[in-house]
Amino acid sequence: MQITDQTIINVFNYSDNPVSLPTHIKPDGYWFEPANNDIPSMLPISFAEIRVANSQSEVFREGRLRFEKEHQEDIYKALSINNWEDILSDKEIKDIILNPTKEKLERIVNIASITAFDKVRGVLVSLQNTGQYDISQRVIDTINYRYQELYRGKRRTEIKVYKTKQEVMDEVKDEIIADELEKAKKELEEKIRKELKTEMEKENKKKSTKKTDTNKNDTKKDNKTTKK
Repeated sequence: MQITDQTIINVFNYSDNPVSLPTHIKPDGYWFEPANNDIPSMLPISFAEIRVANSQSEVFREGRLRFEKEHQEDIYKALSINNWEDILSDKEIKDIILNPTKEKLERIVNIASITAFDKVRGVLVSLQNTGQYDISQRVIDTINYRYQELYRGKRRTEIKVYKTKQEVMDEVKDEIIADELEKAKKELEEKIRKELKTEMEKENKKKSTKKTDTNKNDTKKDNKTTKK
């Protein structure tokens, strides 16, 4: 996608909260309604406005507003946002909170901006307020501890994230399955070898019997010839 200041870009709000984006052309700001059942609100904005807004706000760097997937790489590069692939969406944050793994939680504790982390805490509070989810206390503590670090100005976390019990159980299960598969494979190979050996022995026996019969026939023929 070729981008100039005149390029009109669709900007999306996927979050459950409204977002206001002031620009130099529209100081009162563009008002983005919250997403409705995972359907984002959208407004078309010129790249010139997006570029200036990005220099004055973290809204795009933190993923509060996003772009079309097929064009986002070009847009982020034009905005000099190099780590755009690491920007977490609200949907991704929900997944991390509800389905935590070591790798997923590390993405959260590696967030170095307190304003970006506010979005994580906002999603957590929103999920807790519904009363519909059984959120791991480990996840809650991890988020709270990381927020305290950022509040104290600690950009690099000291939190150690370990594998969840489910991950450990899955690994053990995978190892057991792998061992059983290897054992079954060896047993099958041994069975095939035995069957092949048996078949070869039968085949050799048949050949031997056939050869013996042939020799007997030849002997009979020789005897008849001799008698004549």
